[in-house]
Amino acid sequence: AEIDRRIREADGVVPLLSPAALGSEMLLHEVETARETQAVRQGKPRLLPVRVAYTGPLPDGLAAVLDSLEYLLWSGPEEHEAVARALVTRPACVLGDEP
Repeated sequence: AEIDRRIREADGVVPLLSPAALGSEMLLHEVETARETQAVRQGKPRLLPVRVAYTGPLPDGLAAVLDSLEYLLWSGPEEHEAVARALVTRPACVLGDEP
């Protein structure tokens, strides 16, 4: 309930999509909660998925929500700073200033 509330109040949600996380029912629930909330909060929270060492297809439930969105790829430790910088310097995507 606390996680759902925070998702509903957030301006941005960054789902981390790793091979281990893809089968998580909680991840799917959180992504769906964010998508449902967008309908009543003028597009917020914005979703900016980060694929963690994974470029393959997403499971159907996640794909239905995330496949049309731009994502960041985080392949390894050498990209920590670049991914963090991209999340900070792209407020239009993360904070919902632009569609």
